[in-house]
Amino acid sequence: MLSMRIVSCFAALVSLAACQSRVAQRVDPEAMVKEATMSDGDIRFNPDVLRPGTYRSQVLAAFGPPNDIDTRSGVRVELYKFNADGTKFVDPQTHARNVAAGVATGGIATAVRAARIVATEEQVTTYRLYYGPDARLQSVQKQ
Repeated sequence: MLSMRIVSCFAALVSLAACQSRVAQRVDPEAMVKEATMSDGDIRFNPDVLRPGTYRSQVLAAFGPPNDIDTRSGVRVELYKFNADGTKFVDPQTHARNVAAGVATGGIATAVRAARIVATEEQVTTYRLYYGPDARLQSVQKQ
């Protein structure tokens, strides 16, 4: 059992090393902070942007890309998530480092990360923005 764990760790580390050169090119300290805190401090919630009739381009300029997009029966629905402090919520991503940490710690790192994500998401306010065919905001639903 221990040798299987060592082999798994080794395989994860080799995989991580293979990706390292690509990751090194993409490492952005600001992006790493956003992922670690699950928030984008550059984008803050502004209720004035969510008035019916606002153009989608104005929403994008104020809030950046949506956290999720859904199109139902021709109606564009975008989800924006904001933390309790008004910063935009950044959806967590799974990276090779997360997998390697999970393997190296026997799953403990993965469980801790998952618990942290759940705790943070419980405090997030989600806004569903419904757009009309003219790309104007028709209504907003706060969740």
